[in-house]
Amino acid sequence: MAFGRREVESRCLTFNLRHGLLMALVAVFTSLAVAPASAQQVKCAPRDAVLERLGTRYSEAPVGVGVTQQGALVEVLASDGGTWSIVISTPDGLSCLVAAGDGWRSLEPMKIEDPLASLPAERDSGT
Repeated sequence: MAFGRREVESRCLTFNLRHGLLMALVAVFTSLAVAPASAQQVKCAPRDAVLERLGTRYSEAPVGVGVTQQGALVEVLASDGGTWSIVISTPDGLSCLVAAGDGWRSLEPMKIEDPLASLPAERDSGT
């Protein structure tokens, strides 16, 4: 069955909305699962001290980083032995360990291709 460009765009939009909703739900459930434990055990200190401690004690080094809309720096640290930590740093330099665990595995980045790139453009029929 062949699909026209508009139908593919519509299906992609539907997929993107479903994917976005799924990701939002995962984020909410993850935060609910992590929040009680981290609320009791959040450890905060200057960023340099937190990174040095994780590096010295667990041989962890940054493997990923991002910035939130509020300007906080989110870092994922991991070791070759599989331990991992998530640290959030505020713009003023205070860093808090919000999650940690074992079993870290690095993945190869997925190559995402534009599904519309291979479709011919629809011609305007003038109607």
